[in-house]
Amino acid sequence: MEHPEVTDFIAYLHLKNLAPSTVESYRQVLKNLFDHIDLGPSPPSQITAAQLRAYVASLSVTRSKGDKVSGGKD
Repeated sequence: MEHPEVTDFIAYLHLKNLAPSTVESYRQVLKNLFDHIDLGPSPPSQITAAQLRAYVASLSVTRSKGDKVSGGKD
């Protein structure tokens, strides 16, 4: 299930004529964020600064292990 706010954001990206791969990358990054913080059905506006900091910190750990961060294609 995609949050209505994400659906609106993705529609906006399409209106800006971004490449499909760019739009999909944005979608995947948001999904990864929401999964990481276990957002569930809560609206994205409920994400706290502390949750964002923890997510960003987890990305640096992931990168240091050599893992991919984004959902982009190889």
